[in-house]
Amino acid sequence: MPQYDFSTAVLSKCNTLHKKYFDSSFKQKTHLIWWVFKQFFRRMPVYRPVSSSKTHILFYLEGGIGDIVLALNFLKQFKNCIQSDNVIDICVPLPLLEVVQRLCFRHSFIGHMYTPQSVGYQYDMVIHFIRVPVLVYVYHKKVEQDSFLAKWVETVQSFNRFFGACMRAGSVGDALCEIYTKITSRNRLSQGDIGSLIHMTDDFVVYPQEQTHKILKKYGLSEGAFITVQRGTGTADGLNNHSTRLWDLDKYYRLCHDLKKIWPDTVIVQLGDKTCEKIKSTDINLCGKTTFDELLVLLKMAKYHIDGECGMVHLRHFLSGKPSVVLFGPTKKDFYAYTENINIASDVCIGCEWVHENWRNWCLKSGNKPVCLQKISPQFVIQKIREYEYAKNKTVPISVG
Repeated sequence: MPQYDFSTAVLSKCNTLHKKYFDSSFKQKTHLIWWVFKQFFRRMPVYRPVSSSKTHILFYLEGGIGDIVLALNFLKQFKNCIQSDNVIDICVPLPLLEVVQRLCFRHSFIGHMYTPQSVGYQYDMVIHFIRVPVLVYVYHKKVEQDSFLAKWVETVQSFNRFFGACMRAGSVGDALCEIYTKITSRNRLSQGDIGSLIHMTDDFVVYPQEQTHKILKKYGLSEGAFITVQRGTGTADGLNNHSTRLWDLDKYYRLCHDLKKIWPDTVIVQLGDKTCEKIKSTDINLCGKTTFDELLVLLKMAKYHIDGECGMVHLRHFLSGKPSVVLFGPTKKDFYAYTENINIASDVCIGCEWVHENWRNWCLKSGNKPVCLQKISPQFVIQKIREYEYAKNKTVPISVG
């Protein structure tokens, strides 16, 4: 009987250590060596099939908020493809449990939700999923009862066998996986759909649980009469104010200052966690002050959301499909962009995400600030918003003096 896949466990640990010790490869390596040493003195879990007619499937989900919401979109459509009585459970890191529970509000395609501390080992199939599926355990006798599932397992096993480097998430393997995905005519939204068997769309919807009017009233806002802005990358990079994915603070200041001239009655609200540096030209600073539900309401009801490519942009897409102004740097516009957004990127570089291990810390071209984002000016962003407004409403905002 297939047992616990140790290589997948090592992969998961590498991802965790990379996020925790992003600025020290030495600490990553020494902690990994110590962890591997300890594994030889503990009992490895052994997966075993479920004694029922239903196929029970477990997905281990990891990554940032953007990765999680994209994985949930995948799972919703995956569930629609397999036999209806099959069961999908998920396991998420403990710090993300409450957030993922909220993202699944009003959805029924997930059976149970666990953390690594509480999950069991009786399943017919186990998959590790960040960007693409990695099969950990399969009980073929049960899986073969579902023709789609049998075909999917065969396809994913072939991918795992021949493209092993693509499975090393949180490393240069992500760059290889992105190339593979583009060659097979897919993008980040459909990246997990190996073999295009599911024919991915974006059917998943995030529903705020709190009453919208209550949240807007709390902050003195009205639907469509405010713009949200974030300058941060959450926990994904581990260096919230110095990541190569961030536009200069001064440029955010000038952009928000000019937007107030275009729409003087529009309130500009800064979102983010408590570590984000304040953009002084915003009207309300809510960094570190909102609950997750409040964040969802604000993202959904804003006229625009302005940000780099990050989790909030993915959340807004699945909340409302309303436009975000997305400033692309090391991550590629043609891979991550949603069609409803104002997607802005310079043409000085093709993007360096995971081309090297320290892509979040320094630019390959300059060795310092990322030239890709340096080439984007506040005036250029304003122009793109003007063009979008004209295409949508056939009206142009007043010019900035």
